[in-house]
Amino acid sequence: KLEPSKEKGYQTLSLIEKNGIKRFLHSNIAPSKEESLLEESILKNAKDTVIVLGCGVGYHLKPLTRIPTLKKLLIIDALPHLESDVTFPDYVKQLNPLFITGTDSIRVEELLLSLLDIESISSIFICEHPTSLRLFPAFYSDCKEIIHKIIRLKAGNATTKKTFASLFFRNISRNIAALSSFHPVNHL
Repeated sequence: KLEPSKEKGYQTLSLIEKNGIKRFLHSNIAPSKEESLLEESILKNAKDTVIVLGCGVGYHLKPLTRIPTLKKLLIIDALPHLESDVTFPDYVKQLNPLFITGTDSIRVEELLLSLLDIESISSIFICEHPTSLRLFPAFYSDCKEIIHKIIRLKAGNATTKKTFASLFFRNISRNIAALSSFHPVNHL
C-alpha cells in the first residue's frame, strides 16, 4: 500500500505480513535518505545495463540519472502491478525502465532470456534494494541465480560464435566454388 511518509513530498510502501506485522519498504520518517543509499556502488559499477532487484518507489535509483552510458534498465520486483500502482519520482520515469513484477521465477527467466542480448551489452550491474531482499529473500535469491545462469549461457554462446565464426566463413568461402557439384542428401 502506498502511503505518505512523514517527510514532505515523499511516499513509502507498506506491506502487511501474514502474521499481521506492518513492514515498510522505505523509511516512514526520511525516505529521501535512500536516494544516496547505493550511490557509491551505482556510480562505480553501473555502465550500460542495470538490473534492479527490488524497487519499491525507486528512491535508490536516483544515482542512475548520472550514468550517461545507461542503455537498459530492468526492474524486477516481487510486488505485482508496481509499475501501474506506484507514482514514481520523475527521475525514475526518465530512465525508461522495463518492469518485471509480481511473477514467479520461471516467468522472470523467460522474460530475461528475451530481454538480455549479451552481444550488445558491455556490462551488467545488479542493483539490490536491501529492504526488498530482506522481505522477499527466496524470490530475489532465485532471480539472482537466474540472472547468473543466463549470463553464463549467453556469454558461452557468444564466445562460441566469436571463436568459430571465422572458421565457418573460411569453410564456406572455400566450398562456394564447388556449390554446383553438391547434391542434396535425399538424392544420394
